[in-house]
Amino acid sequence: MASDGKDLVVSSKWLAGLTGVCAGLLIGGTGVQILVDSKSPGIIVEAEEALPDRPDLEDWPDAFLHSVEEAETYIRDGQGVAFNMGQLAGLYHINGYYTEAVQLYQSLIEIDPGNGLWRHRLADLLAGFGDLASAISLWEQTISLPPVYGPAWIRYGEALIKANRWEEAEVVFKDLLEREPENAFAWQGLARVAIENGADSLAEVRLKNALEFSGNRLGHNLLASLHERNGRINEAAQLRDEIRVISDAQFLDDPWIRDLYRLCFDPFQIAVGAGMASYIGEEEEAIQLLERSLQIDPGHVDNRYQLSLLYMSTNRILDARLQLEGCIELKSDYGDGWALLSNLYRAVGDDRGADQILAEGIRNSPASPGLHLGQARRYRVTGNFLEAIESYRRAIALHTEEPDPFIELALCYLELFQEEKAIQSANQALETDPGNPDAISLLTRIYINLNDRENAARWLKAMETGARVPPEYTREMTRIYREVFN
Repeated sequence: MASDGKDLVVSSKWLAGLTGVCAGLLIGGTGVQILVDSKSPGIIVEAEEALPDRPDLEDWPDAFLHSVEEAETYIRDGQGVAFNMGQLAGLYHINGYYTEAVQLYQSLIEIDPGNGLWRHRLADLLAGFGDLASAISLWEQTISLPPVYGPAWIRYGEALIKANRWEEAEVVFKDLLEREPENAFAWQGLARVAIENGADSLAEVRLKNALEFSGNRLGHNLLASLHERNGRINEAAQLRDEIRVISDAQFLDDPWIRDLYRLCFDPFQIAVGAGMASYIGEEEEAIQLLERSLQIDPGHVDNRYQLSLLYMSTNRILDARLQLEGCIELKSDYGDGWALLSNLYRAVGDDRGADQILAEGIRNSPASPGLHLGQARRYRVTGNFLEAIESYRRAIALHTEEPDPFIELALCYLELFQEEKAIQSANQALETDPGNPDAISLLTRIYINLNDRENAARWLKAMETGARVPPEYTREMTRIYREVFN
């Protein structure tokens, strides 16, 4: 779908003239004219000639071509030249026409020299192709312009680290912290500098700041590696355990880049943008993006499913139901759609409808672990433990990477007084998720019930040292242990 621009070899010569004197602007009858050659001031190229040749857009939706044509028309007419050239650059950038985007960003830097947005987007594009030197130069210019845009500072500092320019990176991160003292990414960047310099104690302080200011979401991996290097194995293990739940992969929210997804015409890429928006709590933005993706491709089942999840999280139940019904109409064996639709009916109190959808879903998608898990849970709630056990086994056979089905299976075995099988299932949960607090607590309780003091004490100790075990769990189990054994 994209032009040969996707295969271009990025060269720093593209940036020729960008660091020199900005071109002058002349307002003429045909619109803005751009002086692009500062060495030949007599040569004036009209805005129309600054536009890149339009690539072949035949395979794209008509709306993409219309957006390109509209932006070009406004530019030629001299209406909002910088804005519309920015729109056109963004259209090419996010949809994979990088040669055209680079050309437009270069012109925008000349037309609108006080706007760091264009340098930042061009730097992002060039960095993605490995032209780190050019990206660093552009980010250096970007941070010199108002307003203070934190993501540009972070990207600049991280690029300097990649270029092994550690001292310069440290200055950038420190300067940003003077402006934004609680910027977690800046603290993490400074921690990396400290690690490089062998200042482990200082690095630990900085990483703990990153954790604090990111809501305990950024810095776990680095801090765990630091503890391992210094022989603090237990602390490192606890951090690794936390990473399984919290996720150390917090991405840098970069609105200047994220906004490009509004111009995207690739449903898969739009879903990426929606995921970013949802991650930072911008659910309405995510909804708008996914709705737009379905206008482009109504048959995109996965995007319908993701949109239904967002509708449910914002209590738009009817909208969610319509999207899920659309999923299974488009793809009758779409198990996740059937499962979520059944859950939706159950959430609004329609158990009969939920059961019917669950049964129909299993007929259409017998290999769906989610559907068998839903059926197992329904059997368990109604006290049909033998049927529940069989459904849990089917779900686990199809998908063995989650701890919850094993824990719930263990609870079914306990209802039938099959403690050894319950212990086996709880241990299997720990194989999929070491440190799982529910599995550890369950094993402790089972051994207490079996009057096995040695094993009960061992698992109670695991509760006390487990990073993810809530203190109230441990207090309650300690009370029960003492009542039984003391």
